Amino acid sequence: MNRNGVSYTVYCSFLQIYNEKLFDLFQDRDSNKPLNIREDKYTGIFVEGQSEYVVSNANDCFILLKRGEANRITR
Repeated sequence: MNRNGVSYTVYCSFLQIYNEKLFDLFQDRDSNKPLNIREDKYTGIFVEGQSEYVVSNANDCFILLKRGEANRITR
């Protein structure tokens, strides 16, 4: 994206916390493998293996969030 001469990239991700475990809602809903939180001294705290999608507008975000919402389940 480019706004007022400034270029930037926006990412969208969607996590579910269930029983103190993290699940990526953009991945296969049948996957019962939780993700791990990691820390890097240069980039800080992150979720290992988390899906991130580049979005260019609000509609892109809504489409992804609708997809993730369909993957929310009680595990």
